[in-house]
Amino acid sequence: MVFSKTRILLLIGGVVIIALIVFIFQFASKDDPGKVIGPPPEPIVVWGVFHEDPSLSGFDVGFPIQYKNFDIDVYEEALVSALAAGVGPDVYMIHNTWLPKFADKINPLNPGNVSILTIRDQFPFVVEQNFTAKDIVYALPLYIDTLAMYYSKPLFEKSNIVFPPKTWEALERDIPHLRRTDSSARITQAAATIGGSERTVNRMADIMSLLLLQNGVPIVDEGIGGARFASKEGEEVFNYYLQFSDPKSENYTWNDDFLFSIDAFAEDRAAITFNYSHLRETLKKKQPFLRYEIRPMLQKEGGQETNYANYWGMTVSRQSSKAATAWEYIKAMSINEGNAKRYVETYNRPPALLTLINQFINDPTWGVFARQALTARSWFQIDNNIVEEAFSNVVRTVLIGRDRLPKVLGEAEGAINDAMRKRGTIIDSLFR
Repeated sequence: MVFSKTRILLLIGGVVIIALIVFIFQFASKDDPGKVIGPPPEPIVVWGVFHEDPSLSGFDVGFPIQYKNFDIDVYEEALVSALAAGVGPDVYMIHNTWLPKFADKINPLNPGNVSILTIRDQFPFVVEQNFTAKDIVYALPLYIDTLAMYYSKPLFEKSNIVFPPKTWEALERDIPHLRRTDSSARITQAAATIGGSERTVNRMADIMSLLLLQNGVPIVDEGIGGARFASKEGEEVFNYYLQFSDPKSENYTWNDDFLFSIDAFAEDRAAITFNYSHLRETLKKKQPFLRYEIRPMLQKEGGQETNYANYWGMTVSRQSSKAATAWEYIKAMSINEGNAKRYVETYNRPPALLTLINQFINDPTWGVFARQALTARSWFQIDNNIVEEAFSNVVRTVLIGRDRLPKVLGEAEGAINDAMRKRGTIIDSLFR
């Protein structure tokens, strides 16, 4: 068959058009005009903790990521070392108390991208407290957890107590009914896991921080000039905490040589413990059939409701060559409602996004934590490890009778102020 010149040109034109269409559909998308035409982009390298899924898969972020999970005990040291050597990730998870330690290692968000007003519209106030400075956003949260009260149904029933306490004062009234001692007045069943050092009370420093905040005690001054908790008011709060381990106190219910708090609660040897939402998984592994309920954290009678936050977010390394894309990934994980909901459901975390808090606020599992996020507070910690050690040392030193509270409280304040002075330049430039 002989084709005319016109037919040949039409055939060639058709082949070219088909090839062009295939090319367009393969390397670009009308529904995603921002997608780069060409070879696939290099993955965003993400480091973090508490994620068993090595790929953080199932989230609609629009580009590949390469995730590396770390054990919490080695994560901070590994991260600091990698950043110092210039081989750190593009994105890394940051604890809500870490900004003072890592602010100079972060490439913050451009205010034109996500402003402080967006943070206030999208998240509870504590996120602004923890992840912003001078209206600049340094990180975005993945979830928000808060201290809550876990109580043993069987121990309350045996003590003929129908309703768990809602305030610290109510707890004091319940202690004589819940506490058990032997013939030597040693604790055999604690009313609550409170009064000891970190040696026996998990999250002891957080409980102490909460008590200071609930009682309106300034922990650091308003200008972040230094720690200020070694005051008369601070002593009163530390004494209140210590009374629970004082055999001479009517509220005696703990001993720093007793079981570790989580074990005591899991073995029904403590009626109440204070912890975060992730304790549920720990208890399930220790005692699958343990009967307990979770209720809001105790408050001060007549005081303003105040809760204590503990959570992780994501930030971008100052060294990253893909900072803009890295921030788009973080925004997709934290502000995109679909991804944020998938995250909290996949990893069993309480929500951070206000729209999700509203959805979960009456949820039987997450409602307590969702509601408490709205009144959660925090404080400026120059180094959470120094703070935890300092608070625990105060309690332990007083309990073993080595020194009096005013002296050891002053020493704890001094240790924190020493750390603040050493990082004074960073604090001045970023926070004051």
